[in-house]
Amino acid sequence: MKLIISLCTAVLGLSAAGGAVAQMKTWNFGDGTAPGSCSDVANANAGAMGNKYSCTEQPNGAVVNLEVKSFGDTGAGATFAAANTAYWGTGSGFGVRNASEGLSAIAPDHAMDNNVTQDLLMLKYTGAGTMALNSLQLGWTQNDSDVSILRWTGAGIPETALTSSTVGTLTGSGWSWVANLSNIGNAVASFNTGLGAVSSSYWIVAAYNTNFDGAATHLDATTDYMKVLAVAGNVTGPGGGGGVPEPGSLALLAVAGLGAAGARRRWSRRA
Repeated sequence: MKLIISLCTAVLGLSAAGGAVAQMKTWNFGDGTAPGSCSDVANANAGAMGNKYSCTEQPNGAVVNLEVKSFGDTGAGATFAAANTAYWGTGSGFGVRNASEGLSAIAPDHAMDNNVTQDLLMLKYTGAGTMALNSLQLGWTQNDSDVSILRWTGAGIPETALTSSTVGTLTGSGWSWVANLSNIGNAVASFNTGLGAVSSSYWIVAAYNTNFDGAATHLDATTDYMKVLAVAGNVTGPGGGGGVPEPGSLALLAVAGLGAAGARRRWSRRA
């Protein structure tokens, strides 16, 4: 037992000395009660475009450090404008009702979609450091569920750049494509992981659009409808880089695991 404790202590100490250690944080948009709850800051979910939700992280349900706003364009060549972030209850999550659809939009246009107009959610991490968004779960889908993920890498104001952009110019305005997720349904989808993980304080989760990725081969063109249930990401402190443990830390954890396993085997033989 002393060996196990010593190994774990060594791992923690060397990991801290080697650089910032990422912390996983999760937010549940489909939980009506804490932990994981979100509150409409403007108290205008049912009656206003441009409302904003403020969300607490799990598991403690006390730290408010994520803002969620929605945007949508009004057709080909139109710039993005503030939309209504619509909360659809436990197990379902957030949908988007843009100005073209109106506040009385019914299924499936009450969801985040790319049917004629383009919908998206902008996530702002307000805690210390930056976040490597790397997990997404949808609570409700219809027809298809392809998703585009982008992050802010520009030098200006992210929201201003967004509302000054069209679907075709968004990735040239300071927003950078990160990943496409193909027809994920209700499964937890992972992306942006490993040593190449990238971080930002601002992220976009959007119904898929071929203009966002610049890829030679695109996902299918089927219309996508979805509500976003939960997201998660690795967060590093101020000045931190990627949202993953350093290779040296991972190696030390492996060594500690082997040492602990060996200690358990020796203890069993003595018993």
